Amino acid sequence: MVAVRSTSKGSSFGSSVSAAQPNGLKSGDVMFACQTSTSPFTSVPAPAGWAPTVALDDDTFGDLYTRVWRRTPGSSEAASYVFPQPPGAPGTVLIAAVQDADLTVQVRIAILETYEASTAAATPGVTPAAASHLEVRFAVNAVQFTGVTVSLAAPSGYTPAPGGQVAIAGEITAAVASRQISSSANSGVKNFAITGANVGVNHGITISIAAGTVEPEIPEIPADAPGQGDALYSYRFSRLFGGPLGDLDLHGVSFEKRLNRRGQINPGNFSATYPIPNEDQGDLVAALIPRDPADLTRGPGVIVCDIWRAGEHWGRYWIIGAKITKQRRSRPVLQLSGVTMDAYLLYIQLEEQLGPFEGEDRVEIARQLITHMQNQPDADIGLIMQAGTCGHTLTRTFEAHQGNYGQHLASTTEGLDGYDWTVNTKLGVSGVELHLVWGDPLGDQSAPHEFSESPHGGNILDWGIEQAPLSRGTRWRARGDSVSTDASTASTPLLSAAYESPHLATGYWPRIDRTVDRPGVTDVATLNAVAEQLAATAGGAPQVLSVTVLLGQEPSFTPNNVGDGARITLTNEVFKRVNGGAGLDERRRILGMRVTPVGRENGRDEAELFIDDQAVE
Repeated sequence: MVAVRSTSKGSSFGSSVSAAQPNGLKSGDVMFACQTSTSPFTSVPAPAGWAPTVALDDDTFGDLYTRVWRRTPGSSEAASYVFPQPPGAPGTVLIAAVQDADLTVQVRIAILETYEASTAAATPGVTPAAASHLEVRFAVNAVQFTGVTVSLAAPSGYTPAPGGQVAIAGEITAAVASRQISSSANSGVKNFAITGANVGVNHGITISIAAGTVEPEIPEIPADAPGQGDALYSYRFSRLFGGPLGDLDLHGVSFEKRLNRRGQINPGNFSATYPIPNEDQGDLVAALIPRDPADLTRGPGVIVCDIWRAGEHWGRYWIIGAKITKQRRSRPVLQLSGVTMDAYLLYIQLEEQLGPFEGEDRVEIARQLITHMQNQPDADIGLIMQAGTCGHTLTRTFEAHQGNYGQHLASTTEGLDGYDWTVNTKLGVSGVELHLVWGDPLGDQSAPHEFSESPHGGNILDWGIEQAPLSRGTRWRARGDSVSTDASTASTPLLSAAYESPHLATGYWPRIDRTVDRPGVTDVATLNAVAEQLAATAGGAPQVLSVTVLLGQEPSFTPNNVGDGARITLTNEVFKRVNGGAGLDERRRILGMRVTPVGRENGRDEAELFIDDQAVE
């Protein structure tokens, strides 16, 4: 996996600075050297065998001069490298060696200078070299206080390279950190926190390096694993911002995946338990859930669980709850809860105006929302947005502090010409990637999934049909925010026109009023579109069908197939006289699924399917 293999460094007041060959350096790696001095490099030759990339000079505020070099090592490398510098001036060199890079893809570099009495040294955003890439960020600070040494702490989510900091007291401090990213979005400015007195100039360099093609590590399935059994499943935990933590053989697992449709975000839930019968299991749990609350490197909010089934990735869940309990004569038990990664969008507030968007494609607006969110500090979860446009436009402005990114994204899907979306996982060159996929509708409506129940058998274990008119309505309105700016008068929220469902036209259905709130919406046309869509799709008491099916060893339907159509056949006491004795036989969309893996608590590997109430034509 593309990563910083090792670093080396040097400092000097002489006519050159030497730095050792980074540990473990291999042919095929690529090295970047950040060289800094407080005197200009005029007439100073380049280091032998190193190619220049960028330079950043400042002689106005802080007398800081930085050059960045690149070198691809061969089969025989010197034990150290010599970098010429202005004689008698203080200078530093910091080398980062990167492994598993795709050197056929152009490296992208950005530079930034800041000057102010500050507690942070800024590094710039950079256009990614590829969707799967490594960001290497160098920060340099000119101290300008005699005898004072400052330190630079890596930005949140970035890993400081071991030994990746060099300093000359009262003159220069430089540091390097990195992060593996699976996103085609610019990750924005990131700050190295400065500890110590500082009034000097700062230089920031950000380098994006494409990941080379490596085989992702897939959990092995034991040779004697049955076709259906808990050995098919593996639960791997890591930090949200990178770094594996360990595996647990979880019990009582249940996990969901749902489609997000027409103004709604429907995160799927995850739950599981893990008994702690002895100290060894206690240590395994402590690797994920810290015993010491002062340990901020793990625990709920920090970690994710990757679920693998028979070597195939079936979902990533953000762990948002952990509870350890002990009941009287039993052993302690860990209880975990989590949500699908689309839920994360609901927890990041939009803090500045975004827009206006004038007649812009709905999906392009969504793409800009995702990009804007992931450019915020500590909010880049590596979400890769599917390309393309849906062909339907919106005019919209998202005001500051009037909602979160999830709500705003959902608002781009409302109305009869909205679209569906979800977050799928797939294996890329850097491991598990998160992809926001969309469609109108999303999924393959003619997919060959089949689920049946009859006196002769089938893979449907349980089924049910529910009708609940009071959860729907026959007359709909949508309510937004007030547009009044006069504080002396009472403010009245905007209200859409009333839209009636087709049920009222039959003369048999009563009026059932429903009003939905859309906070932050100050446009009547948008509210009308919401109410019109609900009247057309959420009226009356449709038959909501749910089925629980047996999962075979290689099911055609997986969490990434949410949105597909499937053939549902029911031939039983309720439906046997339908269709001339053929029973219910329709194609329906699968809007979500809840998987209950086989385990000690249950003997079957099964999934409850959430099914659309309309047949697929």
